[in-house]
Amino acid sequence: MAERLSQGFLDRIIAATDTVSVIGRYTALKRRGNRFVGLCPFHKEKTPSFTVDPDRGLYYCFGCHAGGSIFNFLMEKEGLTFYQAVENLARAAGIEVPRLEGGGDRTDGLYEAAEFSAKFFRKALKADMGRSAREYILRRGISYETADKYELGWGPADRNHILKSIDKAGLGAEPFIEIDVVGESSGRRYCKINEALVFPISTSSGKIVAFAYRKIENDPNYTGPKYINSSDNKIYHKSSILYGLPQARSSIRSSGKSVLVEGYFDVIALAEKGITNAVACCGTALTSEQANLLARFGPKTVMLYDGDSAGLRATLRSIEILLSSGLDVYVVRLPEDEDPDSYVMAHGGEALGEIIDNAPEWFDWLYKHVRAKSDGSGIAVATEIVDEMAVPLASISDEMKRNLYIRELSKRLGTAEESLRDHLRKAYRKQRRHSDYEDKKPQVEDLSDEGKIELSLLALIVALKKPVELEENPLKLYPGLWNMANDGASPSEMLSEITDERARGYLSEALMNASESDENGIGVLLFKLLQKEADRINDLLSKLEGLGNDDEEGTRLLRERSEVMRKIQDIRKIYIR
Repeated sequence: MAERLSQGFLDRIIAATDTVSVIGRYTALKRRGNRFVGLCPFHKEKTPSFTVDPDRGLYYCFGCHAGGSIFNFLMEKEGLTFYQAVENLARAAGIEVPRLEGGGDRTDGLYEAAEFSAKFFRKALKADMGRSAREYILRRGISYETADKYELGWGPADRNHILKSIDKAGLGAEPFIEIDVVGESSGRRYCKINEALVFPISTSSGKIVAFAYRKIENDPNYTGPKYINSSDNKIYHKSSILYGLPQARSSIRSSGKSVLVEGYFDVIALAEKGITNAVACCGTALTSEQANLLARFGPKTVMLYDGDSAGLRATLRSIEILLSSGLDVYVVRLPEDEDPDSYVMAHGGEALGEIIDNAPEWFDWLYKHVRAKSDGSGIAVATEIVDEMAVPLASISDEMKRNLYIRELSKRLGTAEESLRDHLRKAYRKQRRHSDYEDKKPQVEDLSDEGKIELSLLALIVALKKPVELEENPLKLYPGLWNMANDGASPSEMLSEITDERARGYLSEALMNASESDENGIGVLLFKLLQKEADRINDLLSKLEGLGNDDEEGTRLLRERSEVMRKIQDIRKIYIR
């Protein structure tokens, strides 16, 4: 922002907001002293480790280390910018939000660029230059009405066309470069999307943030991927967005069920044939963020992946992720040479809809799948089934549901339940040691000691509301936050400036624990910070001494150490008594 919202204004919103009620929409919270605790809405857990401080509008999870202000919470859960989160809470509290110089948010220009680009591509599709693309869409069995519903567009052959439109509208090219629509090479700018069908990608609320595009003509010289996706940026994170969700959300909510497919055209083809609750990943394998997003709109999902071997592997991998989000999972396997698009166009929406409605639950499908592909029999196939079932069963957080599955599996295999549980535990541990599954918890241990000290120092300055006067900024990792803290920034402002989840979580915890009476703590933390710097210099001196050369470098380091020791003595005099 060119200008910051004042601390008083943000504090006013926090005071007018029932933080517990807002966060309570995502997880049940119970009072514990002055704070509230519950199961973390950001990761799967059985024992509550998520804490909310309603007075300061802060949250922190001791399990996955997610943390921040109530504004950060809405940013994470709703995909909002900081300014949008402020607007939402202010509107709910009946408070008018002042407009800031520079557009009110550093990302406003990016959203505008994405919307401008989408309109440009849609207009190009409907113009003479888009005739071949319109014919291609009709050949694929897609009506203009459905194409409009999904806001399909066309990237013209002229790579300067959109740049002329941007210039005519009086807009700068920089936001378009950041959202990956415009490229730059050797000082020349050009549109990266040319002679391609364009698929705008939106957040669940319908705000366009990115694009996917594909060539429609068979170019023998083109060797790239079929689909190209926008790179991640400040407003787009492909791992947390599902294509088609804005169009499908009402159908998912009314039916209680989503259909998960792999491709953009799969979503559009199913919608064309009346199956309007389909969504797809945005050019990535399914992530836990996408599964959690899906679970917000309906309790059931049907996996309808391609019928080939890659689709099968994706199905097996995705079952655990979907179960971890609490979804009831069902599986449809198409013939090997079919995908959802080709199947629904050949057999119709009613036929595919019936298959979807009668899809087997993941448990039944996986059991039959393992039996069918196994070369063994008797004990061998039973062991193989248990090995395949171990990770999905362990992913189910509902203990009663998990126990019922295990009981059913023991009946089918004709083995004692306790013996089965023991084998499942061993199989799970073995697979986890050798798996490539993503780690669902950010590792706070990756945060350095210096980083933790700096963040703790910033939290204490904010809590004390008393500036620290030093000759120079002592922070090496978060120097930009030093002036903010000393200028009286609020906790929510500080947290909004940190993009790294580990650092934001640690600062949130530090802000919760910072005491307004701990003035000596400033000196202690400054002392630790300077001592770390002195240790670093001593380590370099020792290594330099071992090499036995470079007197000039040694002299420089000695001067640095002398300066650090002087600062340590000053800190002792001022703060440590």
